[in-house]
Amino acid sequence: MSSGAVELPRTTLEEEASSSLFHRVGVFGAAAVLLIFPVGSFAAFPPAAVVWTTAGVLALLAIQTFTVSRKLGENPWLFPLSLMMVFYFVRYGMGALIIYFYDDFPWETSAEQSDIFVFYGMKQNIPSGCQLLLLGALGLYLGCGGSMPAISKWLPALNWPIDVARFKPLGVFIFLVGGLYLPLIIRDTVMLWGWIIWVMLVIGSYHLFSSQPQDRLKWLTLLLFMALTLVGTGLQTGMRGNFLHPALLILLGFILARGYIPWRWVIPQFLIVVFLVVPWLTLYKFAATTGSISITDRMEIATDQYKYLGIRGLVESGMENAFGRLAGPGGFVAVFVQYYPEVFPFEMGQSFLFELEALIPRILWPEKPNLSMQLDDYSRNVGILPSEGSREYGITSAKFEGISEYYVNFGAPGVFFLCMLHGYFVRIVYYWLVKRSHFEIGAPMFLVLFVMNLEFYGVVQLFLSATRQLLVWPLILWVLSRKA
Repeated sequence: MSSGAVELPRTTLEEEASSSLFHRVGVFGAAAVLLIFPVGSFAAFPPAAVVWTTAGVLALLAIQTFTVSRKLGENPWLFPLSLMMVFYFVRYGMGALIIYFYDDFPWETSAEQSDIFVFYGMKQNIPSGCQLLLLGALGLYLGCGGSMPAISKWLPALNWPIDVARFKPLGVFIFLVGGLYLPLIIRDTVMLWGWIIWVMLVIGSYHLFSSQPQDRLKWLTLLLFMALTLVGTGLQTGMRGNFLHPALLILLGFILARGYIPWRWVIPQFLIVVFLVVPWLTLYKFAATTGSISITDRMEIATDQYKYLGIRGLVESGMENAFGRLAGPGGFVAVFVQYYPEVFPFEMGQSFLFELEALIPRILWPEKPNLSMQLDDYSRNVGILPSEGSREYGITSAKFEGISEYYVNFGAPGVFFLCMLHGYFVRIVYYWLVKRSHFEIGAPMFLVLFVMNLEFYGVVQLFLSATRQLLVWPLILWVLSRKA
């Protein structure tokens, strides 16, 4: 099955190539100018103007790449350049605005939220961080844009004969067994199999919205079964993502099938989820903080507390848990820029070495350090997490995202060049899975890999996660879909 890209006349392609070259030269020039000025130079300008300008530039990059992808006949919600730039604008552009204006909201029910970004110095230092955000965007623009990399051509295409009727929700059961019963030493390996549920949800949704009416009941049944399984896991763990991810994954399948986002449906549903559903899920998540209680008791506790929130409480809870979390990555940048290199020297790749140690199986290295704790130490050193001697030590986790990690290791040049590498890796995976493989198999895998990194972790973590998944997913999908 093809991706549905439009075959363009040669003159159109040549015009786009010429325009692309012009834009890339301009991006290199802009990056050179940003690299000339020391990090922190933006602090000399009015902070509100810096934040608005940064968000505006990121929005223009998103609009420009979205327009280009349409001219090329591509799905802009799948094409790596436009997808990445839109995501980056939402995550960092809107995030910067939220950080700067968050305390201007008249908080009442959650009054402690008013100063959350001020307390960590995020608001005060977001103008300095904006220089790094722009460098990251320019690097991603250059990395994600361009033709098919040679590496994509070398990778084996996933083009086996498909029997749609053979898809079965096997990954659901593997996920439950791997997540709940297996020993820690092999649990991570089996959990790779469980992520296949996400891919199957997107595949099922794609077929639901692209198949004939008489075939839709089967796909709808499969989707409901997998979604309810994830919801059941959410009831056990309290993790809000298990309740919300199925809807996002089904939307991704719709986008693959139809090529657009149904905004008339998405916007009202988004508002309902943020301001009505997420507050209850948050109460449910924390209902068991005092001890182990049953699912029924947690639901009763959450529902009783929900009744007393009122409209004001619902609005503030939705803003805190949706928009406050959205601003997180940009906030990390604004914190780390205060400490590196004035207080701590640049790491020169040390965090990447920690991450590469994950390639060594724990069965071969039982005393292997806990990667999560090693990466948390960076946040702990700058005050984001409690210190080692604190009573709250180790209770929560907060790892830096890609822009911060690139800066902490190699400064501003590291942000630009490693973002280029980050974007180039995304482009490699896109052309391999979407362009050279079965669309209904490869495109869902590509989008799920993208969604798995919504926190925008660095390219080494992205590479390790993607390679592990892509060693397992094709095998499972081959078993489930190949013609006998």
